[in-house]
Amino acid sequence: MISTRPILSRPNLRAARYLVPALVALVLGFPAATAEPAVEPLPWKVNAEMEAWAREVVPTRGPVHRKLRALYQALTSPTELGLHQDATATLTAAETFRQRRGNCVSFSLLFAGLARRLEIPVYFVLAEEPLAGEARRDLRVVQLHLAVASGRGSGLRVYDFGGPALAPRRRWLPVSDLTAAALFTSNQGAEALIAGDPDTATTFFRRATVLDPHRPNLWTNLGVARRRTGDVAGAQRAYRQALDLDPASPVAAGNLSALLRNLGRPAEAEALLDRQPEDGANPLALLELAEGRLLAGDLERARKLYRRALELSE
Repeated sequence: MISTRPILSRPNLRAARYLVPALVALVLGFPAATAEPAVEPLPWKVNAEMEAWAREVVPTRGPVHRKLRALYQALTSPTELGLHQDATATLTAAETFRQRRGNCVSFSLLFAGLARRLEIPVYFVLAEEPLAGEARRDLRVVQLHLAVASGRGSGLRVYDFGGPALAPRRRWLPVSDLTAAALFTSNQGAEALIAGDPDTATTFFRRATVLDPHRPNLWTNLGVARRRTGDVAGAQRAYRQALDLDPASPVAAGNLSALLRNLGRPAEAEALLDRQPEDGANPLALLELAEGRLLAGDLERARKLYRRALELSE
C-alpha cells in the first residue's frame, strides 16, 4: 500500500523496543553447536538482471512518485514479478527477486535497491508501533514493520508492502541504512533462534548490535539468544545495555526480571518491574509487564494489566 502519513522525527521511539518481524521472548534455552553464518553487508544490492527488469517496468520520464508507483505495482502484480508474502523469510534483495517471496524487510530491501539503481532517492522508515505479538514455539514474537519512503512534508509517500489493512493510520520513523541492515541481520538471528539454533542466532544478533548499537531491541534479542546458549552473564549484560538505552523498555525489563528470578534474586526482579510504567497505551508492552507480575505471583496487578492490554487491543 502507498500512503502519505506523516513521519515522526523524534529519535527515541517506543517501537525501538521490538524487533522487525521477529522476536522478543521470556524464555530459557539450551546450547547448540553451529557453523559461523554468512552475513550480507549490503542486503539491498541489485545485480544486472534485476536492474534490466526494473528499467523495463519503470518509465524513464515523469515525476518520482509516478516512477515509484510503477515499480511498486510491478513488484506486487501477479502479472509482473508477483511477490508473495512469507513472514518467515528474511531475504536479500537478490534472493527476494529470484524466489519471488519474502517478508516486509525483504520487499523493502528489494524496492529500495531497485529504486536507487534507477537513481530515484528513497529511504527506509519504521512503523512507530509494533504490528502484533504471536507465539512461535516457546518464544513470544513481536513484529515491527519496515517500509520505504520518498519525499518529505506534503510530498511524502510511503511504499508499504504490509498490505492495505496495515497502513491507514500508521506513523513512520525514518531510519538509516545501517539500521535497516541491522534489522535485516537481527531478523536472520530471530529465524535461527525460532529454528532452535541459538549459537547462530547469537552471531547474527551480535553483528546487528555492531551495525546499530543504539537500538534497544537488538540488545534484548542478543540477551535472549545468549540465555539460550547458557551464557547467563552475557544475557544480563545485553539486557542491561537495552535498559541503559531505554529504561522504560518492558521487553528488556521482563526478560531480565525473569532471568533474575530464575537465579534466585526475586527482590531485584521485583524492583526492576516496579520501575516500569504501567499506565502506557501500548498493549504489547502491558502484556510483557503482566507476565512479569504473574511470574512474581502478583495476580491482582497481572489481572489488571492483562485487562488493560486487552481493552487497548480491541
